[in-house]
Amino acid sequence: MANNTKMAEEKIKYDHHLLCVKCHFKFRIESEESNNTKIGVDKMKCPVCASAIQLDPTLLYTSLKPSTEAQSRMNIEASREAIRMAGEQKRVDAEMGTEKMVPVLSYQEGKGKGQTQMIPKKVIDSIEEKVKSVVENIKE
Repeated sequence: MANNTKMAEEKIKYDHHLLCVKCHFKFRIESEESNNTKIGVDKMKCPVCASAIQLDPTLLYTSLKPSTEAQSRMNIEASREAIRMAGEQKRVDAEMGTEKMVPVLSYQEGKGKGQTQMIPKKVIDSIEEKVKSVVENIKE
């Protein structure tokens, strides 16, 4: 019960970064008020030279992260583009005749171990080329 009253008494403190207009002295104050306009910046003076102060513009930042709605739209558009590109690549592969599938036995630990999977031949060729180039680099 006592813990609940302590939690209720503790209030969130907000940092407000301020800057002297004349000597450019930077400092910060803590306040329970989240709104910058309600902390009385217009009545405060610089602790060094007693001139006017303002909010520090270098620390006034806005969120650079897009909103969830904008992020959702971007994800939908990216998914559509990826599906379109995959379909185009499949069409090109079909025209070139490189869509041949090869059965491969899986030795990787997990659910598919020991099962045969069909993998495109061009994927296997690409992996072989990469392995050969790595082996050649190791020998040198």
